[in-house]
Amino acid sequence: MSEKKGLDGRTLKIIASLCMLADHVCLILFSKSRAAFYVRGTIGRIAFPVYVFLLTEGFFHTKSRTKYILRLLLFSLISDPFFDLAFFGRFPDFGHQNVFFTLLIGFLLLYVLEKIRESFARRNPEEAAAISGKCFLLQLPFIVVFMAGAYFLKTDYSYLGVCAVAVMYYFKNLPLNYRVLAGCLALNLPRFHNIGAFLSVIPLSFYNFKKGRITKAEQLAFYAFYPAHLLVLWLVHRLL
Repeated sequence: MSEKKGLDGRTLKIIASLCMLADHVCLILFSKSRAAFYVRGTIGRIAFPVYVFLLTEGFFHTKSRTKYILRLLLFSLISDPFFDLAFFGRFPDFGHQNVFFTLLIGFLLLYVLEKIRESFARRNPEEAAAISGKCFLLQLPFIVVFMAGAYFLKTDYSYLGVCAVAVMYYFKNLPLNYRVLAGCLALNLPRFHNIGAFLSVIPLSFYNFKKGRITKAEQLAFYAFYPAHLLVLWLVHRLL
């Protein structure tokens, strides 16, 4: 908790990590349990919208977007062997890619969209203050391309995950809850198969728009938690 009441970014990362852990424990160790199925569909679905929200917040507030991209790329590659082993029992497996790839594609898309917006604003200063339909038409082909990239690479949450990133980017000026609900709706198109994602509104509604006190070591730990917990769960599954 930061000095301002509510949940800061650091606390939201902890919540998302715990929800993700619950999801993966149920999927890897208790896949045949009906109770685990319901845990995955509720608590487990909270994590991704929180990560997407923090990604879009990070995009606007990070000191270096290049370093952010490199971190996502690095941990995409580091996590891949543990992801394949934990979920498919073999490495390499090219049938599915871990969620870091989804977040990486989403962040790259935001980088491109922002460059287009900045270029459009320089050429059309009278339309810079509002969401311009003309600017969106310039951005739309890139949204389609990046969503298609996630689909063909078979990343976690696929093209819907990238779509959710784009939606939260475009709705950044709306009240927080509407922004999150819009992103969750994107995750549930064309059918509501990620309905539990809407529960992410609960922790995110308490966000106080503060990053929270986080050291470089803690920041690295949040990234490393993903491959580390997959490795542990794979080892436990092997022992059982």
